Amino acid sequence: MGGMAVRLSKALRSALAVARALRARTLERAGLRAAPPRRTGFIRGLNVTDDFDRMASPEIQEMFEGRQPER
Repeated sequence: MGGMAVRLSKALRSALAVARALRARTLERAGLRAAPPRRTGFIRGLNVTDDFDRMASPEIQEMFEGRQPER
């Protein structure tokens, strides 16, 4: 039973991929564009420190080297 569900799932995913491709091509031929995907995760007024990508790097390096971070 599980094998049939996997096959059905793969077939369904394939059918959906074909439908998406056909929709995109149809919209393109009609001179229309699909709406761009909505982006989330941007917060107005959020300030990120300049060292954000290096925060706690000595402690993290010590942990990767198998040592306990000094406090």
